[in-house]
Amino acid sequence: MKPFNMNPDHVPIEDQIANLRDCGIEPVSRFAIEYVVCEFGREELEASPYEHLMSGLGGEYEDSQGDWQPTSTGIWHVDTECIYDACDYVKVVNRLALLTRRDLILENVEAHFENDAWVQFDIDGAKYHWELEVDGDWIDTSIFERFAVLLAQNQSERRYLVSESSGQDFLLICPTDEEFDLLASLTPVRFGPILPLN
Repeated sequence: MKPFNMNPDHVPIEDQIANLRDCGIEPVSRFAIEYVVCEFGREELEASPYEHLMSGLGGEYEDSQGDWQPTSTGIWHVDTECIYDACDYVKVVNRLALLTRRDLILENVEAHFENDAWVQFDIDGAKYHWELEVDGDWIDTSIFERFAVLLAQNQSERRYLVSESSGQDFLLICPTDEEFDLLASLTPVRFGPILPLN
């Protein structure tokens, strides 16, 4: 972790990235970082430490092949109005698995989205098939709760945590307790658990 900054209201991007790495939020490449800096601007990122950078690292960037990829492996900036076809649910499932840093390794991920919706996948030979509600292009948020339960059932040291939000988007992370304690000391963004299904 980088040394304590005497001006916490202005933290160099390089220090923010190094500290977030210690929290399990790892940019996937130099190009991903450059994309976030270009999108937000260095001055804005450094004037509001961690908050804007975390949002950017939770998004996607366009790689050299023209494909959109997750900007980091440790955080996801979720927009709940994001489901337009079955491929979008496949992306959701894969992004939720990516957050766990291989604590959940999924295979044979498939989805269906028309008048009804479902996702299915395999973990260690066990098959999962979840029916989902269709509400226009809004995601069925029960998928987050189900993954939280699944992660706990697999005895992971990680847990899904969601940022406080009054809108349709939020930040989702999946840290260990140690990573989360460090993150909470760096940023004013507040996170809470995803409550399990009743």
